[in-house]
Amino acid sequence: MGSGQKGKCILIIDEDRAFAAELAAHVNAIGFMALTAENASEAELAIRRNVPNFLFLNVNLPDRSGVDFLECLWRADRRIPTIFIANRYSQEDPVRALRIGDDFQKKPLPLRELLARMGAVLRRTEMAGGGRIAENLSLRDKPFSFCGAEVYPAELQVAFPDGSRERLGRLEFGLLAAFAENRGKILSRSELAHIVWGQRAGGRGRSMDQHIMHIRKIFRAKGCAAVGQLCAIRGIGYLYGPQAQENRLQAPRSGPSTGGNRLK
Repeated sequence: MGSGQKGKCILIIDEDRAFAAELAAHVNAIGFMALTAENASEAELAIRRNVPNFLFLNVNLPDRSGVDFLECLWRADRRIPTIFIANRYSQEDPVRALRIGDDFQKKPLPLRELLARMGAVLRRTEMAGGGRIAENLSLRDKPFSFCGAEVYPAELQVAFPDGSRERLGRLEFGLLAAFAENRGKILSRSELAHIVWGQRAGGRGRSMDQHIMHIRKIFRAKGCAAVGQLCAIRGIGYLYGPQAQENRLQAPRSGPSTGGNRLK
């Protein structure tokens, strides 16, 4: 695996505990962090706590279809690279799985091959995204500062002044980068969607608000009072800067930065 892939979080969702444990051991051995879940409910909780970079997902989970589960993640704007695995499946399962997932493999198969397939999917995904945490920023996963914390996009981690670290989702890192690079500017929801997702906001407004609420909650809990500089501007979007905290909002400046200066 390339050095840029080290430290990634891999979630294995399979009710077969022995298989999941063995695969997790192999994943950890190559420098990744493996998490396991036996069903969709456990997986949903795990993803809320720690958004993974990759999923191994059984097509047939005890509480719901794995394909249905991944479709729900997509609708919630969590598009995580995925290899479906199955020991029993219908004729239609591979077709449905490959419409939304990146690969489909039948058990049993050598774990080394499964890990090689994971590596290939991750490389394709990173090449397609250009290695950026935000679609329209020049920054390529370089560390930067936000509200007194140090942000490490390559590890999907934030280092706080109290010495602790927290993981955030990739979209949340994209939002942090957008705010940091456009400090002092009012960004509309459409502008944020263009920067982070590379497209118009469409139905993403509510999801965007939820991601930003999560960011605020974590930074407040870690004692980063400066997160008060990130505020919503009713009917427009968001502003990150001292004037937000001082409640001296000014008219929007020129359009958001989508490249050029790197974050410091």
